[in-house]
Amino acid sequence: MWTLAQLSLSFGCLLTAHLMIVAGLATRLPRWRALAILVPPGCLLAPYWAHKSGMRLRCYAWLLGCMVYGVCLGIATWSSP
Repeated sequence: MWTLAQLSLSFGCLLTAHLMIVAGLATRLPRWRALAILVPPGCLLAPYWAHKSGMRLRCYAWLLGCMVYGVCLGIATWSSP
């Protein structure tokens, strides 16, 4: 149960950071980057473009959320019966 809560919270943090990067990129040129990171192959470029555009805190929040989500997902998979 505790792992499910951690998994949900870490995914929520990752999703929030991703949407904040989308909003930030939508206000900067070129604007097509905001649309490009909404589709699955391009979503991995979100932290790179965020860092390159000066949104370093959002980049680090995205990376931290991704790492925590990955660890929680691994624990949930490993500990499931």
